[in-house]
Amino acid sequence: MLAPLPAGTPEPTATASPDFRVIYHPDGPLYVGDQVSIEVLVPTGFEPKGQSMRVSLDGKTLGETGFQSFGIGLRQQATFYWVWDTSGLSDGSYSLAFSVLPDGIEWHEQVTLLPLSVVPYPEPDARWESVETRCCAIHYISGTDSARDIEKLKTMVETQAVDVEKRLGTQINGKIPINFLPRVLGHGGFASESISVSYLDHNYAGNAAAQVIHHEMVHWLDSQMGGKMRPTILIEGLAVFLSDGHFKVE
Repeated sequence: MLAPLPAGTPEPTATASPDFRVIYHPDGPLYVGDQVSIEVLVPTGFEPKGQSMRVSLDGKTLGETGFQSFGIGLRQQATFYWVWDTSGLSDGSYSLAFSVLPDGIEWHEQVTLLPLSVVPYPEPDARWESVETRCCAIHYISGTDSARDIEKLKTMVETQAVDVEKRLGTQINGKIPINFLPRVLGHGGFASESISVSYLDHNYAGNAAAQVIHHEMVHWLDSQMGGKMRPTILIEGLAVFLSDGHFKVE
């Protein structure tokens, strides 16, 4: 849970456009120093083909991108990763301009950056840390459950990697990037260019970290062998079969 904000603290964002829905990340209040990502979801009936979305601040373009399918539901949206670096800015209200091109739809949203001094504990001391094993480059955040258990996690990923190599009849070339996250995102495990796994004591999605890592390693290695992560029914079936399940042994 987020710590309560100081008395009189304004909300971080204004009400989104009545047509397009805007989502800011990190979720919750935004603070000076945040690397802000933005999702712009299209309204019903909007035709995204041939259109793009631009985000600007004080006449300077922060980013421009097209609309694409996103997430399990394949919703149409424009996704801006780490588009706004707020380092060095003053706290206060900023007006972001959103423009649909070439349609000409435009609107502004007020976004409030809170002072760095009110960032709740333990975030001010949190840092990304890394360690390598034979198979993997492991990334985690200091002060989290994964930092506490990092030696156990190093052994865990090595054990799973050896088993995945055996079952697929191949070897891992290079190192698999694995990110341990201190919160539950989705079902707790994702694989693309890297693997991200939720790891925390109170994981409501389950605490079968080794199982999830094995499953996502199959996805990662499958893609490295030319699978290109498609078709979905086959790649998911392969990972479930070779891992004896997904979030638990089945």
